[in-house]
Amino acid sequence: MLKTLSVTFSTGNYSYQNSKSYDYMVKADLDVKVGDQVLVYTNDGRYAVAKVNRIADGVSNKATKTIVAVLNARVAKAYETREQEVKAVKNKLDRLEELLTKEAEFNKYRYLAANNAEAAQLLRELGMA
Repeated sequence: MLKTLSVTFSTGNYSYQNSKSYDYMVKADLDVKVGDQVLVYTNDGRYAVAKVNRIADGVSNKATKTIVAVLNARVAKAYETREQEVKAVKNKLDRLEELLTKEAEFNKYRYLAANNAEAAQLLRELGMA
């Protein structure tokens, strides 16, 4: 069983104020309601966010596509979870860069100390040897 969503666009060259609506087919059991935002693939080959302004049982002869996704709390939560995972990885990579920079700094002093007695003495005095 299918139903038809009538939507108005909210991004790009489109806006909610544009009174023209477009129809998309979806399965009848899809959790979507009037006022929800949906992601659609437009006829000009772009993704766009649209607002659902009407839902009708059955199929409209104007509907030639389906929606990509309903942008609801579940989708937002999944995004937030993925974003937190990415941030955690980024923080670890940033910390590794900090450690690498410090290690590179110490290595040049160690190298100098291994080849220069005065440098070795200075590092001992600074507590770095």
